[in-house]
Amino acid sequence: MKNKKTIISTTLLVFIFFIVNSCTDLNEQTYSSVTADSFFKTDQQATSALGAAYSHLGFYANGNTFNMEEVTTDEMVVPTRGHDWYDGGHWLRLHRHTWTVTDPSIEGGWNELFGGVATCNRLIFQFSDLADKGSIDQAKADKYTGELKVLRAFYYYWLLDLYGNVPIVTGFKDVSSSPSQPSPDFQEGRKKVFDFVEKEIKDNIDALDSNVDLSTYGRMTKWAAHFLLAKLYLNAKVYIGTPRYSDAVEQCNAIINSGNFHLAGDFFGNFKTENQNSPEFIFAIPYDAVNLTGHNMHMRTLHTLSQFTFNLKAQPWNGFATMEDFYNTFKDSDQRKDGFLVGYQKDASGNYLIDNSTFEGEPHGDTLYFTPHINEIYPEAWREGGARFNKFSYASGSTANLDNDFPVFRYADVLLTKAEAMWRAAGAPDNYGDADALALVNMVRERAGLSDYSSLDAYKILMERGHELYTELWRRQDLLRYKGNIHFKISSDGSKGAVYDSGPTAFNDAWWEKEADMADHNIYPIPFTQLQANKNLVQNPGY
Repeated sequence: MKNKKTIISTTLLVFIFFIVNSCTDLNEQTYSSVTADSFFKTDQQATSALGAAYSHLGFYANGNTFNMEEVTTDEMVVPTRGHDWYDGGHWLRLHRHTWTVTDPSIEGGWNELFGGVATCNRLIFQFSDLADKGSIDQAKADKYTGELKVLRAFYYYWLLDLYGNVPIVTGFKDVSSSPSQPSPDFQEGRKKVFDFVEKEIKDNIDALDSNVDLSTYGRMTKWAAHFLLAKLYLNAKVYIGTPRYSDAVEQCNAIINSGNFHLAGDFFGNFKTENQNSPEFIFAIPYDAVNLTGHNMHMRTLHTLSQFTFNLKAQPWNGFATMEDFYNTFKDSDQRKDGFLVGYQKDASGNYLIDNSTFEGEPHGDTLYFTPHINEIYPEAWREGGARFNKFSYASGSTANLDNDFPVFRYADVLLTKAEAMWRAAGAPDNYGDADALALVNMVRERAGLSDYSSLDAYKILMERGHELYTELWRRQDLLRYKGNIHFKISSDGSKGAVYDSGPTAFNDAWWEKEADMADHNIYPIPFTQLQANKNLVQNPGY
């Protein structure tokens, strides 16, 4: 059994703890019980309790937050393949930016993130209550609550990013069932959420461990908090209209100067099945096929017949693919391009796979061949259409859930974040070649087997981030930082064709099967069900 570090073993304990405490049959005779007063006595027990706040992150690699950050971009599309993947048009609306207040990902993302907030609030209350009663040492309680507050700030960071003006809820015992946003004015409210996230991290960062070892793997450390601040500052102009690029550089420097992290020699070493020892992982989710499920990109992207390529124990769903133009932006010499499956597909014994369900006109007939070209998004996208994601390795014999840990914060991103922040702080005119920023970008490129850039511009930085970080939940956020008019039709030899119609930002640009849209789609709506349940909520602009 793969050693999944402290977080997985302790998660099992916390599940047992809460299952025991969930028995509410007053007629049942109780022979033993575990209460919070008796459970949170040792460091191991207290750490186990933290597991609930982290295990909630199981949605991260395969949830609605992922859909909103990735499927809405030029990196990812979910074509309707006949009867498969229509789902009421939900995936089409995400890709085309025509989502509504009732779309399932809009509601689901809200629930995922506020569920994490609620879990953190409950645990903060329990630790604080035990400290007040003298049942746990105050210093220990402060340490655990500090960690939980930074993790809660992480959940709020994504709420800020996706929904903007959201209620700030920090209580548990006496929390209102109908909280209001910080302000009915969207931008003022979003600024208050930004300030809350920043303050929570800065007020509690000293309570976090600075160790990088098995005891802190999969948990919020001081270095994870530094990078969460760096992400907040890099996007500050989008969030609050005020750039904070120098602050982002400062936070990245703290991580770089710590000496705790470095680039892995092999890019794909970060994504292999046994990837827990990656020197790049600052914060990762330790997925496990048994104990922490939810990482299932292979199920979403691979063709049904790919089950026989990888000897999978479940049949994949033939869905998620990358766009042809995005795939073509990779040079053939870029090692990261191997993170996509294209060409003829074979079973584990080397036999060609035959698909008897192909649509009329598929270029390779019944013989399964993944082509970067997708003929249409609806209604009969070729079953073979679209390069499939293969960034995370799919171990032979895998179940529907992968064992690969998922990097949330990775050192390569630190280098690229610092480079972009330095470039922007210097004024970021096209072709501005800030030497230090350029060197950082080239470090990442060299690892990918590419030659150095001699200068930087907006397109180069955005594409480098896309090539390094695809499927890691950053593409939408990255596109929002750049002006429109950055998307091109890219031929298979990598040459740029005509520019797609421009929107206010790169996220709003037109691309395949998507029209240019307005900036009010840079934020998602408050879900309809939340508005119905809570009359204190004010809908976001444009919805």
